[in-house]
Amino acid sequence: MQSFDVINQAPRRILFGPGVSARLADLARGMGSRKLLLVTDDGLFRTGIPGALHIRLAAAGLACEVYHDFVGEPNEAVVDAAIARFRAGDFDLVIGVGGGSALDTAKAVAALGRGNLSVAQVYGKDTISERRVPLILIPTTAGTGSEATPNALFIDANRTKQAVISPYLLPDVALLDPDLTSKLSPDITAYTGMDALSHCVESWLSLNGNPLSESYAYEGIRLIADSLVAAVVNGADIEARGNMLMGSLLGGMALTIAGTAAIHALSYPLGKRGVPHGIANGLLMPRVLRFNLPEAEERLADLAPAFGLDGLTRGDRAVAVVRFVEELVLRLPVPKRLGEVGIDASEIPAMASESILNQRLLRNNPRPVDQVTAEMIYRECLKNMDEISRNGGWTS
Repeated sequence: MQSFDVINQAPRRILFGPGVSARLADLARGMGSRKLLLVTDDGLFRTGIPGALHIRLAAAGLACEVYHDFVGEPNEAVVDAAIARFRAGDFDLVIGVGGGSALDTAKAVAALGRGNLSVAQVYGKDTISERRVPLILIPTTAGTGSEATPNALFIDANRTKQAVISPYLLPDVALLDPDLTSKLSPDITAYTGMDALSHCVESWLSLNGNPLSESYAYEGIRLIADSLVAAVVNGADIEARGNMLMGSLLGGMALTIAGTAAIHALSYPLGKRGVPHGIANGLLMPRVLRFNLPEAEERLADLAPAFGLDGLTRGDRAVAVVRFVEELVLRLPVPKRLGEVGIDASEIPAMASESILNQRLLRNNPRPVDQVTAEMIYRECLKNMDEISRNGGWTS
């Protein structure tokens, strides 16, 4: 019998459903806010979503400023600038709106806004001792699950992704409104959805998992596997959008307990080279699953019902799960090979060396990854996915 010790880490309150963003002003007032800072990125700002929320807040008599002076994954300078704006403005509430980059930045602003620390001073785990500013997070992509994790990821001065991990980064309220995701483009829907799926799958396979993380991960996989293609094909399908948001949330709750593994460890060197995180995870997930098959066959077989793979013999289920993920990548508007994101074979040794530095993640993987096997996995990412699947496995 497995023993485990879990400190429950989740948002204090989760509001979910179409139209729940209309309750934002009431939530802010209920927290005693008089002047709030809404943190988002410039790309989302241009969609008008933050502006519409601003109008609602102002109509309710709340002073609100929208901060959107960044694009892409935030680096230290971006985060420190957002923190400086908070400190200069006498704000009493932070609202993060957007994908993982915006939500992670909002977390740092709320946690460090009343103090004198920079984000570089709090890298690591449990380096933040308190958060004195209320925080509401509103995801507009179904991908990172950042609204449900105590993690925030930023790019340091060496272009390396660093993590801040603290329960004080969890929001007071996670507000999930599928209506806010309905205008996402098919490609962003696809690669953020692959990110959410990778969180669930890796949490399920993680050596650090337990029945609690497994329950979140399994249900997240079921929802995403059933709805990702539908959300890509028809962005106005609110049922599918809602399933994707809930699957992403559950993935965040699962990884908070179990942690991610080799997919994420190998994705960070791609991010350093400008590849968006969800795209990197989508490229790597089917290859890493094939790599893990010898050590994770039973665990993968147990996922077959979650992927809707019924009527199979026990011996066929694990391979069917891997093929499902391969075929999902082939169907979706996401890159299939490293060459499509501008990375060739010459980068592989350096990327492998960088990836194996992520031992915090790699120790969760069901099969050990070293320099040689990391290079092998990256080389598989140079090949066409259908070639690998046709051959029933790797050809190297």
